[in-house]
Amino acid sequence: ASLARLGRTIHIVDDTFTANKAVCFAVLREIARMGGGTPFRIDSRADRLDEQVVDGLAAAGCSHVAIGFESGSDRILAAMRKGESKTQMARAVALCRRRGIAVTGYWMAGYPEETDADLLQTIAFARRLELDRYSLSMFAPYPGSQLFADHLGQWGGLVDSDPWHLFNQATHPAINDNLSEKVLDQFWALSDA
Repeated sequence: ASLARLGRTIHIVDDTFTANKAVCFAVLREIARMGGGTPFRIDSRADRLDEQVVDGLAAAGCSHVAIGFESGSDRILAAMRKGESKTQMARAVALCRRRGIAVTGYWMAGYPEETDADLLQTIAFARRLELDRYSLSMFAPYPGSQLFADHLGQWGGLVDSDPWHLFNQATHPAINDNLSEKVLDQFWALSDA
């Protein structure tokens, strides 16, 4: 069977396709065995995109990688327990560029305690990376997470027994009132870059 029959581009839906190298390379080998020929895109963490992985992705026909950067503020990355540095993030982008792989960056605003200064650092870092696309969202603490439990009192009667409909990238109860409209507008303008 050929991958070409599946369409113009395949999106491998896996939050961190590259998390397990053995599985990643097994899938890439299977893509090659099937004749490749159809570009595909993946999602990954920056710290999982080393030279070996990026070379393997490019050889198998990966045309696009989406990376969850989340923030460009060291303080907020630490608060998130992201476990990645901005140096690792910049290196992942450079490796993808070197192999002709487009990069989308996932960014968020509104993390608890994030300030205008933090968000301005994110905006500056995102611009410095010169990505192909910017996917922007507001922070949403999902029900069941520790951050959701920590901030439940802020929403009063807004959250019912089935709150899932309130939580997505565009509409949800805001938990951060530290950000100015001016800086948020600059954040949203990244998608126009």
